[in-house]
Amino acid sequence: KLLLISTTVGSCTLLFNIIWGSYSDYPTEILLFNGALFFALALTHLLQYMNLYRTMQENQRLALREQAREKLSEYTAQLENHYQEIRRFKHDYMNLLSTLNGFIQEGDMERLRSFFECQLLPESRLLLDRDSVIARLGNMKVLEVKGVLYTKILVAINANLQVELEISDPIDRVDMNLLTLSRVLGIYLDNAIEAAGQTAEGRLRIALIKDEDRVVFHLANSTPP
Repeated sequence: KLLLISTTVGSCTLLFNIIWGSYSDYPTEILLFNGALFFALALTHLLQYMNLYRTMQENQRLALREQAREKLSEYTAQLENHYQEIRRFKHDYMNLLSTLNGFIQEGDMERLRSFFECQLLPESRLLLDRDSVIARLGNMKVLEVKGVLYTKILVAINANLQVELEISDPIDRVDMNLLTLSRVLGIYLDNAIEAAGQTAEGRLRIALIKDEDRVVFHLANSTPP
């Protein structure tokens, strides 16, 4: 803005000087000199505008690079969370096998049946429900949004919440800044998970609805009175 003001004021001053000089019988040399100053000023400001434009482009590239680095950091954190989930599952799986083996070695079928019905069967249903919810993320093709949803859904499931996810149509585009959307969506989901965790019902529902040229994000959760 300052550069534009400087250009405008300088150009108007020189033009006024040239026009006024022509009416005041300025010598031709003075008029030519004023004209040369005018063109020199215009050329200088043109070069400044070009340099400013290049600087703005470079700043934009740096901003995009920073966003890409933040996304990479988030993706790395998500991979670490997935790795921890796999390790936890492996550990629990080995413990279950050891427990089953102990009952079998002792020939205690009653305790084996009780353990299966009270412990193993509910856990297997929970695992099946989690896989079913995660599988529905296949329709979300925008990786930034998919990563946030995956991470928060795992948090909700690990908090023993009943999670419902609906993405009926493939979504491969969301027309807004994805970094901003990821942050806002993460905050909303954190609030929903926290509120749902304070209720006995413990329900979280997420629906992504594709409506012509827009995507509607619908979040609902059980809340305390």
